[in-house]
Amino acid sequence: MQRPWASLRNAPGSFAIGHVFAGARVDVVARERGWVYVNAGGRCGWLMDRGLRDTGRSVAAACPDPAALVPERLFAPGSFQRGCGQGCVYPARVVPCADRTVYANFDGTFRDPIGRERVGRGTRGPRVPRYAGVRSGYAGFGVRYLTKDGTAALIKDSRRGGPVWRFIHAACVERLSLLVTGRSLGAFSVRRGASRAIRAFGRRYVREGCSVRWARPAVTISFCRRVAVITRQPIRGSALVHTWTTRVGLKLGDREDRLGRLYPSARRFHGTYRLEPGLRAIIAQGRVAAFRVSA
Repeated sequence: MQRPWASLRNAPGSFAIGHVFAGARVDVVARERGWVYVNAGGRCGWLMDRGLRDTGRSVAAACPDPAALVPERLFAPGSFQRGCGQGCVYPARVVPCADRTVYANFDGTFRDPIGRERVGRGTRGPRVPRYAGVRSGYAGFGVRYLTKDGTAALIKDSRRGGPVWRFIHAACVERLSLLVTGRSLGAFSVRRGASRAIRAFGRRYVREGCSVRWARPAVTISFCRRVAVITRQPIRGSALVHTWTTRVGLKLGDREDRLGRLYPSARRFHGTYRLEPGLRAIIAQGRVAAFRVSA
């Protein structure tokens, strides 16, 4: 079968795990509602069946059971986000390394080079938070996952030509987080005004009286009370997923027992833990559901 440039997926409509080039032959192993499970030169995965042309030839193609391609078997723990439709990414930037070449395929070995990334390119734009060290890029740039062996990262970069999804050495890209303390949210102090908050968190916001609210990241700041609440970002379709972390590494969504290990002296009071002066973690269903910062 033949088709132009196509993403090979670990499941129908799920994570890209490589690419098939125009003119390449693939052997169909199974079919499912608009998708075909194929052996593409020794690599197995799912392709959309649109535009495929039957060559009239067949071989005894073999692939593992599709269940073998579940994310937990392919990707490093904590490096990927489920439930994202076309594909969530985490904010990231390219950092100095020995080889910033990007590749269309990785199967333990990097294959099919398609260009290079520039140091400082990353998640940037007027509608996303400001991340330190990012000198160029756009709002959709980011990391999709790390491979299980930690060697490669799949990044999204739709502004450089070629495939949107591309592999790069993991040492060449840094996933970015926003630091929350009892005084600040990222680089923004809760004592500052709304205009500075908008510069810090982006122009997609809703203002209601004294409060300003962003959906991505999920932050609400009351400038009357000088209180900010950070909640978990709802995931819908393809999204940029922002990560909030405290100085010692507690993140939104972490389990309550992890909070206890990181903050052994913290005590629960009415569903919250005081992590440091001005900073509380709000617990719901055994997880960190929100951070509350009060200046």
